[in-house]
Amino acid sequence: MVLNLAEKLHKKYPKQPFDKSFVRGYSDEEIKKIERLYDIEVPPTSQLYDFLKCMGRCSGGLFGGDQMIIYWASRNVRDKVCYQNFNREDIIDLGFDGANSNKVFFISCIYLTQYYFLATKSKDINIVYHWNENTDEIVKTEFTLYQYLEWILSDDTIAAFSCSEQELIETSGELIDF
Repeated sequence: MVLNLAEKLHKKYPKQPFDKSFVRGYSDEEIKKIERLYDIEVPPTSQLYDFLKCMGRCSGGLFGGDQMIIYWASRNVRDKVCYQNFNREDIIDLGFDGANSNKVFFISCIYLTQYYFLATKSKDINIVYHWNENTDEIVKTEFTLYQYLEWILSDDTIAAFSCSEQELIETSGELIDF
C-alpha cells in the first residue's frame, strides 16, 4: 500500500497522533464504485484519487470525523450519499454554476456551517471550494486538496479532536460498503 501522502503529512505535522499500521485506502475497483455511487469523477491523476487510494478508509490518526466527512463513523453509506446529494442541491439553489455537471463531492464540514468540496469534473479538479452556510457564499479557495489537508493539520482549533488518541488512530469511515 502506498503510504506516501499520509507519511508526508505526518512528517510535516508530527504532533498529530499517527499509526501507519491503521492507514487504509481503497483499491482501483473500489474507487470506481465510489465514482458511480456518488456520481463523481476521480481520475488517477487527481489528488482525490491519491487521498482515497492512500487513506480513504482510515488516516491512521491524522484526521477524524470532526474534520473529514468520509470518516464519519456514526453515519452509514446511505446517509453519506444522501448528505452529498442534499448539499449538492443546496449549492445549486444558491446558484453555484455546474454543481451537477462538475460532479461536486463534499470532503469536509468544519464548525457545522463551513463546507469544503471539490468539483471533480471541472478543469480545476484539485481545487477546494468553500461554502459558508452562514452567509450563503461559495468561493473557490486558493487551496488544492493537499494544501487543504495541511491547513487542517496546521490549525490547532480545527485539528483538535473530541476523542482519545487511540480512538482517533482507529477512526475510519466507509464510502461504499452497506
